Amino acid sequence: GFRLDRISKMLCELHSLAYDNARLLHEYEIKRRKANAVCELPTYESLGDFNDKKRWRGTVPTASYLDHARKLYHATTKDYLDKAMKQQGADSLHWDASYKEAKHLCRYRGSSIYHGLVTATNELGEIRIQFHVYSDSHEQMKSALTAFKSTTNCFGLTAPRLFFTDNPAQDRKFYLEQLPSLAEQQKIFDNLSAVSEPTSALPGYDFRKLKVKVVRHANETNEAVNAMMELMVGKRIGLDAEWEIIRGTAGRQVGRSKVNTIQIAYRDTNHDVTVIIVRTERMTSLPNRLKSLLVGSSIKIAGNKVSADLIKIGVDFDVAEIKSVDQKSRVNVFNLGMVAKHRGLVTNAAHVSLMYLAKVLLHIRLDKDLQTSGFSGESLTQDQLRYIAVDGAVSLEAFEEMEEMPDVIKHLEMEDLTLNKKVDIVPMTGNPSDRAAVARVLDTAPVTCPAGVAPSSGRGTLVEAGDGCAVVKIEKIYSPSFVIPGYKRTGATKDGVPLKDLSCSNIVVPLAFLRGHNKFYNCAPSQNNITRPAPNADPPVGNEDPAEQAAEQVRQAAEQVSELADNGKSVVSDERSDPLDNDNEQDDLTDWNTYVANEFDDLMSGLDSKSIKLLQAAIFSTDEALEGRDPLRCPELGRCLTPDEITNRYSSVLGDIYHAMSRTRVPIKHEAKKAYFAALKNAFLIWNPEKLEKLKSKLREEGKTDNEIEAMMYYNSRLFQDCVERHAPAPKILYYRVRAVYKLFGNIKDSFTGKPLFNKEAWKKANNILEEILLGFYSDPPGFNFYNTRLDNGVPMTNKYGMVLIDCWRGTNRTEGYHKNLKVSFGGWHMGAEASGVTLDTRNHRHNTAVSIKRRPDYPKTGHFNGWVTEQLQNLYFENHGTVLYPGFRNTSDYISTHESFGTIALQSEALHNAVLERCKELGGDFNLSVDL
Repeated sequence: GFRLDRISKMLCELHSLAYDNARLLHEYEIKRRKANAVCELPTYESLGDFNDKKRWRGTVPTASYLDHARKLYHATTKDYLDKAMKQQGADSLHWDASYKEAKHLCRYRGSSIYHGLVTATNELGEIRIQFHVYSDSHEQMKSALTAFKSTTNCFGLTAPRLFFTDNPAQDRKFYLEQLPSLAEQQKIFDNLSAVSEPTSALPGYDFRKLKVKVVRHANETNEAVNAMMELMVGKRIGLDAEWEIIRGTAGRQVGRSKVNTIQIAYRDTNHDVTVIIVRTERMTSLPNRLKSLLVGSSIKIAGNKVSADLIKIGVDFDVAEIKSVDQKSRVNVFNLGMVAKHRGLVTNAAHVSLMYLAKVLLHIRLDKDLQTSGFSGESLTQDQLRYIAVDGAVSLEAFEEMEEMPDVIKHLEMEDLTLNKKVDIVPMTGNPSDRAAVARVLDTAPVTCPAGVAPSSGRGTLVEAGDGCAVVKIEKIYSPSFVIPGYKRTGATKDGVPLKDLSCSNIVVPLAFLRGHNKFYNCAPSQNNITRPAPNADPPVGNEDPAEQAAEQVRQAAEQVSELADNGKSVVSDERSDPLDNDNEQDDLTDWNTYVANEFDDLMSGLDSKSIKLLQAAIFSTDEALEGRDPLRCPELGRCLTPDEITNRYSSVLGDIYHAMSRTRVPIKHEAKKAYFAALKNAFLIWNPEKLEKLKSKLREEGKTDNEIEAMMYYNSRLFQDCVERHAPAPKILYYRVRAVYKLFGNIKDSFTGKPLFNKEAWKKANNILEEILLGFYSDPPGFNFYNTRLDNGVPMTNKYGMVLIDCWRGTNRTEGYHKNLKVSFGGWHMGAEASGVTLDTRNHRHNTAVSIKRRPDYPKTGHFNGWVTEQLQNLYFENHGTVLYPGFRNTSDYISTHESFGTIALQSEALHNAVLERCKELGGDFNLSVDL
């Protein structure tokens, strides 16, 4: 942005130029008149100078005036800005304190008032908490966290289940005490850790109750489909298709086979589920009756990502009727993920799995062990037959269950309401899962307002349910601050009373606030919490013993490093201008408190092939430890624990992996530094093998060799990180991976200085990191997926290879990145407390709006950041047209505000404040202390 004095000068410049242009026109007009004798005048007066106060008086607003006007305008929008930030909610909090902004913001008479700025973002990267502190004490964070908890309760938002900090060992106890939701989540993780061999409490699908018919020829298929059409009840089928992944000699995916199996499940007149398994491997075209079934519109076709199955079937068997129609837009095709979203089971349809639906809807465990087993050949094994039949049956039964559930996104109409019908009261716009209350529909008799409340229009105390309204009785409140229109406080002029003041009586509610009751409200996962469990370890390649293989790799790599050092050659390319350069003693250039992942990734550039082999050896050597051996013996690290001594523990208070990597500081110029950091990064984080292979296949199609692709992963990993997830494994795996890197690199000596990579302090830090790994501070807890999908106008973005772009929200990188941008934008500005508050409020709102557009589905891209204008337009549009203009935009007017504030807040408790006032009175002084002091 521009400083106000610069804006004042710009205004002066622009107005001066505009005035001179006006003078030019005036002088041209004089010249024209003088050339015309008829219009000739005795004198021609000029306009005068811009600064001539007697004639023109060209004045412009000064910086002080602009500052004053800005503060006055901000006061009119302050309530909206605060409520908009409070509405964001947070399933996880990413906490960071920055001590550089405080040097420039909130200054009084040239001195800084505060020591630091604390900011917490949510899982999307939106700012949720922000306040100034004057020390590092946890005590100063209590009031902000207390206010946050109050707002979360009043707005009915999900309490945070995870908390990220750069110092989990010291912060864990404090945050578990302050946020009860973290303690509850920790109990869940502790129960998981207590089970040595996790077993599912849910039973598997009872295959014996299924009727299964396998057909291989066209005539058999036509007969089976005809029989189905006669016996089917409900006019719905569950559809699934299987094909084989084609792999090359190295085990990599090189293509996909034609669809070789189509499963069709239906319910017959005896209410039994029958599954027809069509073996299509040898078919060149679909049988007529099967084709008619798939392209017709009379039967509902349901399945997980069933539109994708239909597209592949259409392509493989050249079905023009399928290829020419968008399968997602067909009225009789139901992707289970989208159906689940409309039933309130999930908030993001893209992350739904059939396993999840089987668990929450059918209360069964669905095994996917045979998903990639291949289904080609003359006959299927009994296990394969069971697997594909159950998949089809579960697709049908899950769809049947969801059809009986109300659509929680659809607005209710008067004809949908019946006496005693259970409904949810929700905001008119925004996320329909943000439930405010549960109620039951009553008859339409007028209702009496509670004490202190009156109708917003008319007189008396009775409120009638007019057109578009219903009378309900509140059963349970989730958002006490949710505002019900049509009521007002007695004697007030402003419309709207919160639910907490209306809960004791029957009330009238507009239909726009009512949805069908969502019975899955309490268990509905957030946008990012449906995930495929990551593998515990990388599978061994080849028939050789993986432990012997890894040991040999480590020995060879160590010999290469020793040989390079003896010959005076560098292990990595010699680049002396790395952003993370530092030594073991002191580095004044590197800001370790604002360390972000992008800077760390820049360090990876310049690795040569020998360095890559070295870091691969460091990671692969962990297989030996898992075999019960001790190849990671290292005196500096103490005894290496055996797998039996390690428990997979998980924590609701997590550390930032990049901060953990940076704590073992290494010399600036050490030749093994680059390879060490690359190895450590790849030890902490494991690529998703399926997506990684998919991207590699795309790169091979471009003509890149496997060696070139492997090199790109280490020194140009941004392409991979943008579309391939990574996973931080459980402590039993992570401990050995990280220890292997420390052991292999710690004692490598630089060929120029003769100093090892690690000094005594670095070894101490390495031991601390290993202890924290055992506590679960750096392992991804089960059930959480730390990635968002990048959106463009609500549509997932893809790269040139067609892979969906993703953003990682693990750790504190986003919060630190925000702090770094503040320093870049306002680093040279010195502002007082009030001006700082205005600047931060405005910056935070613009930041949150940009993030919502990028990561929240259906959030409108209006082209400006004045959300209060958008909200006013939306309310007026609904009043005039009866429809919602921006369904993904949440109105702040739906809630009354809370006492939570941001920026300059009271750091002490109210009890302490009162005690200070009492003591002041005892001292006899004339003190005038504000609440914020």
